[in-house]
Amino acid sequence: AAANAADIASGTVAVRGLAADTARPATVLRAGEMLRLDPAGRATVRRGVDLRAYLAWTEGRLVFVDTPVGEVVTQLNRWYGGDVRLGDEALSAHRFTGSYLSESEATVVRELATAIGAVVERRGNAVVLVPLSDRSRGR
Repeated sequence: AAANAADIASGTVAVRGLAADTARPATVLRAGEMLRLDPAGRATVRRGVDLRAYLAWTEGRLVFVDTPVGEVVTQLNRWYGGDVRLGDEALSAHRFTGSYLSESEATVVRELATAIGAVVERRGNAVVLVPLSDRSRGR
């Protein structure tokens, strides 16, 4: 049976990667634990995790807690179906924290840009975050 968000937050869930050796036992997670699988199916478990931010999507909330900006952009594009890009890959190293319920994509992108020292530029159908330092140099 598939696990739901309540199971993950308060019960136990067994996890196994698709490529994992089925002879090996699944990793069992309990409340407050989080698992990441690498491409080879190897599991890394973190304990003592506040899962509310990770499960916010089940309540229609978009939440970032000290999230790398490259991952934030990926989530924004998935959440809103837009085309947000970084004008400089160095921006992806920044981290961002924010919580949103019904804000527009434009509002979230503006707040992200302000937090990482960037400006928002429209290039065709894409929204590009450009570092302020690039803009002042005329790029």
